Amino acid sequence: MDMAFHPDGRTALVANHGDGTISVLDLEEGIVHRTISAGGGVESLAFF
Repeated sequence: MDMAFHPDGRTALVANHGDGTISVLDLEEGIVHRTISAGGGVESLAFF
């Protein structure tokens, strides 16, 4: 549903709306580092 890119240029978060999870991606290695349960309806992500 949405993505957020970390200022490190390596990490991205992907909101999986229907699944109720957030995937943490390692862009340099091209892998899903982990998946976090976040409840239903995850739509918007941001880094602060």
